[in-house]
Amino acid sequence: MEKSINLLTENHIVDAVSKINFSGNVIPESWYHTIVNNSGKVNLLSINILSDIVYWYRPTEVRDELTGNVSYVKKFRDDELLQRSYEQLCEKFNVSTKQAREALIVLEQLGVVKRVFKTISTAGGACPNVMFLELFPETLLRLTFPKNDSDDVSPEDNTSSPEGKDVFIKKETPLSENVNTNTKTTTEINTEISATTMVAEETPVDVDVVQQTKELFSEYNFSDDDISALVDEAYGDFDKIQNAYYCLKQQHSTITNAVGWLRKAIRRGYIPKYTPDQEAKSVKNSFNNFSQRNYDWDALEKKLLGH
Repeated sequence: MEKSINLLTENHIVDAVSKINFSGNVIPESWYHTIVNNSGKVNLLSINILSDIVYWYRPTEVRDELTGNVSYVKKFRDDELLQRSYEQLCEKFNVSTKQAREALIVLEQLGVVKRVFKTISTAGGACPNVMFLELFPETLLRLTFPKNDSDDVSPEDNTSSPEGKDVFIKKETPLSENVNTNTKTTTEINTEISATTMVAEETPVDVDVVQQTKELFSEYNFSDDDISALVDEAYGDFDKIQNAYYCLKQQHSTITNAVGWLRKAIRRGYIPKYTPDQEAKSVKNSFNNFSQRNYDWDALEKKLLGH
């Protein structure tokens, strides 16, 4: 008797879906019970980011067409860790930098992911505070296959959103849009391994918020820790830092702790009375700052004509 294979299920929706080739990240069902907050609510952003990280750490199978040998290669270029910026996470998941940071911190609290900041060499010079993400397979296995039932998840498996500003310790240096980053999303397999992230020689590295802040406060000789504290206080918003700087310059009283005062100004959203551009414009127009005379033009014309 001839065997036949029936690929139809007699359900038109199921049959239609079977023809769609799905691809992308994988989310195990158990994560909805192990990656939760203190109230038992799932932390969806942390789950999605972890799924993306796991995708990049999953090796790709490569088969030799002639010999039939099978080998496995990694998807990213760095020898050890996956490079991922906040900008990439924000763009992929349509979230803010603050949300992306908090989600990563949740994963750090679980012990499954750790942020590592490195200084890498580029054609444009050293680029500090580039973020890499380290994945811990043992913890990943425990979160994916918990020993207990989902109702008996141990307290250490629960996590909550971070509280306070102590969680925003470090901000990575964003790379130029023209940088050939280690984690460029692509379906192609890149077997080339590079120890550094390179930039085209004609394209300089973009000035990041940390460098902008250093230049802004160059006259104060702040330490790197002081600069980092200001950037963290502003959550990387340079406009807030600049407003605090202008407010500091416009103070008439002596300020003994400039960094502390600036952090308070950033936190409270101080707005300067004027910016340097506004001040220059005001000085430039001060010559014309007087009341104009009012003339009776009809009477003046009659007088000039001798009427």
